Amino acid sequence: ASIASVEQAQFWQSLAKGLLDKGILTETSKVPTADFVCTGIEKWINAKGTRRLLVLLDECDSWLKADDKNGFLLTHELRRLMDTTQRKCKFVFAGLVSVRRWQVSNNSPIPHISSGAITVGALPPKDAIKLVQEPMRCLGIELSQDQDLKILSFTNNHASLIQVVCQRI
Repeated sequence: ASIASVEQAQFWQSLAKGLLDKGILTETSKVPTADFVCTGIEKWINAKGTRRLLVLLDECDSWLKADDKNGFLLTHELRRLMDTTQRKCKFVFAGLVSVRRWQVSNNSPIPHISSGAITVGALPPKDAIKLVQEPMRCLGIELSQDQDLKILSFTNNHASLIQVVCQRI
């Protein structure tokens, strides 16, 4: 078996386990295939017209690279599922810079799945300072400008790190 097909099998197995744990899939399979998982998702969505499913996929860089070598079979299967569920099932691909690269690539199906890539990174300095100062003020804590700058230099203006540091304070 090729590396790409092994990664696809692992993907469907991992997704099936997560969906089974959440009660979305009600049947099990020793080797869950794309058809097995997609059919289970479709049944779950169709059981109630208001159901929606958002699947967050993190660290997608390596499997997108492997999927590219395999003609994007896995990504095309995810797109098919989104189409058959009338976009009631959606996928969010997260990762590093290479995930963004697939969004702008002519050969990738990612642009046909998404409504546009969102790059998440460091906050502009003004917003980063507000994220430090405003919650602290609500707690009655006034930090000096030097303390604010130390927090921002330590966190490199990344919102999640600012929140962690300020929570510790």
